[in-house]
Amino acid sequence: MDVVNHRHHRDDGNQEFSKSLEGCEATDFKEKKSVMIKVLNSIGAHEIFSSEMWRATLTELVATACLLFTLTTSITSCLESTTAEPKFLIPFAIFVIAFFFLLTTVPLSGGHMSPVFTFIAALEGVITPVRALFYVSAQCVDSIVAYLVIKSVMDKNAEEKYSLGGCMIDGNGERISPTNAFILEFSCTFIVLFVGVTVAFDKRRCKEKKVSRQTSWAEALKDEGGKTKQITLREILGLEDLLSLTVWRASVAELLGTAVLVFALDTIVISTIQTGTNMPNLILSTLVAIIITILLLATFPISGGHINPIITFAAFLTGLISLSKTFIYILAQCVGAIFGALALKAVVNSEIEKTYSLGGCTLTIVAPGPHGPTVIGLDASQALWLEIICGFVFLFASVWMAFDHRQAQGIGRVSVFIIVGTVLGLLVFVSTTVTATKGYAGAGLNPARCLGPAIVRGGHLWNGHWVFWVGPAIACVAFAVYTKIIPRQLAHTVE
Repeated sequence: MDVVNHRHHRDDGNQEFSKSLEGCEATDFKEKKSVMIKVLNSIGAHEIFSSEMWRATLTELVATACLLFTLTTSITSCLESTTAEPKFLIPFAIFVIAFFFLLTTVPLSGGHMSPVFTFIAALEGVITPVRALFYVSAQCVDSIVAYLVIKSVMDKNAEEKYSLGGCMIDGNGERISPTNAFILEFSCTFIVLFVGVTVAFDKRRCKEKKVSRQTSWAEALKDEGGKTKQITLREILGLEDLLSLTVWRASVAELLGTAVLVFALDTIVISTIQTGTNMPNLILSTLVAIIITILLLATFPISGGHINPIITFAAFLTGLISLSKTFIYILAQCVGAIFGALALKAVVNSEIEKTYSLGGCTLTIVAPGPHGPTVIGLDASQALWLEIICGFVFLFASVWMAFDHRQAQGIGRVSVFIIVGTVLGLLVFVSTTVTATKGYAGAGLNPARCLGPAIVRGGHLWNGHWVFWVGPAIACVAFAVYTKIIPRQLAHTVE
């Protein structure tokens, strides 16, 4: 009997021990699971499944490519210019470009565009390590893409001379010791982080005033419940604009504005080259920026200040204007460009008209050679790349701010127009300098301006004229796709 009881108690003890062991194992598992969850949360693993993070990463990818392309080509263009001290232009160019790109990208991704800023943001706890990893990966990948594009459009001599604008410590036969280079890199990086990034990470100094943003027709189609309304083909096409007196009056402003633009810009092109100045490209781009800014200020209250088919087509693709209004505006711009070219033809002598092709857009020209006339200029494929890249940078770095009421009201309309004009002038400077090809007039960035002289003057202005239409059209489509992927209401901001 005692033996039976002893066995019974032993079995009960074994069961209790097993239950206790299972309880300990369950507790350990829960604790390990809890620790794992905390670790994953601390590094931001949940952001892998966040559409906002992927959109912000895409912004970093696109912005880094555009920034590196613009910076590298601008610096190379400054060094290639014939100014007495071209290096003095570089800090100014870097400041202007960085300022414009930060204005565009800060509301979307935080405006990093550099592994240095991303890494310090992760260390400061502004972003998670996972987001930082994706940002840095996007920045590195797109730096490769940017330099592949630069290599495809840059003059071979400039590419060899400046090594595609790459980082080196022994360029052009001059060398700095690695130790000195390291100290300089460390010091400059620390100064940038201390002076600039410290302010950027300070929430008290970086409060943004929230204002209403511009609503596209695609968003206007949603009712109060968030459901999409049923629309007719007439509403999509905006057929009522065809009968709108307001739209036609606005088109007159577009016509006159484009006519003045073509006359002024082509006159500037001819005058700048005719004067034989030492730095025609720099003077030309500066005057282009001034003229564009003035005309935007003049036409914006009436028509919205397009005076460029690129802006009009991009506005249509992003849902800001109807198809009918787009057609009317572009037609008015083309007619205005023809009037501007006719006015210029009437005031210049035939010799200047022939020599400078009315300041029109050219890929090639016929020049005298040792064995008779020869065609010199830029290959159509290379020019097409320039039109696409410069067109997209133009839209991304400046026009987007004009489309967004939040930023436009935040920094002021005048500031936006100055930015648009400056970016356009900068791209003209880059495209005319970095290619270093005689016969190529630079990126058109305004198909109507290229069309006017081509119709009035004809001849070789029609050679490759399609590039000045197809390139900007592709840039507009790419920009529209990007804006659809990165909707403004899902913009990333640091709380």
